[in-house]
Amino acid sequence: MTTTIKTTILITGSTGTFGSHVAKKLQRKVIPFRAAAQSIEKVKNIL
Repeated sequence: MTTTIKTTILITGSTGTFGSHVAKKLQRKVIPFRAAAQSIEKVKNIL
């Protein structure tokens, strides 16, 4: 019997220096993730 676990990566601070780099890297590698930030407008500019 094989068990598959589906995970989701959550990036907090996705508009900051480190978080934005992580989000871009995951996006380039087509790895699904969710981005959390205080401003939806800033997230739209990054992703």
